[in-house]
Order: sequence, then structure tokens, then C-alpha cells
Amino acid sequence: MFTIVINYPADLDSLITWAKRLRAAWLASSLTGVACLVGAVALAFTGHGWTAAGVFLLSALCGGAMEGLEVLIEQTEQRCEALLTAERP
Repeated sequence: MFTIVINYPADLDSLITWAKRLRAAWLASSLTGVACLVGAVALAFTGHGWTAAGVFLLSALCGGAMEGLEVLIEQTEQRCEALLTAERP
């Protein structure tokens, strides 16, 4: 078990930019995972079984990255909400 420490930006504009970048990374990981799945199926049907297995594992890694990014996106959105609802002096 390990912990990743992320220093979130303190201001709202930077947090919103951070959230947009995380969403873009999530979308890229999603598209890469789908492309890998399609490629794995195509390779399996053309007789390249070991290559298909490797590409399928790459797709699984993309899925894991998506899960991690979803957690970061949720935490960033919670920080944005906390900044929006914080009492101003």
C-alpha cells in the first residue's frame, strides 16, 4: 500500500484548470483503452495471440489509470466546492 501526496493549488481558478486537465487525461486514457481493446480483438482474430494478450493488458492499465483519475477529479471538485462555500472575510 502506498500514498500519493498531491499539492493542490490554493486558488479557485487554478483548481478549475487542474480539474479540466484531469478530465482531459481521463478522456485520453479512455480512448486509448478502447483503441487497445479493439486492437486486441483484431489481433486475436488474425492469429497474433500473444500480441493480443499484451495489448489487452495495456487496455487494463488504461482502465486502472481511469479509476485513479476519477478519484483525483472527485477530490478536486470537492476542494472547489469547499472554496466556493468558504466564508469570505
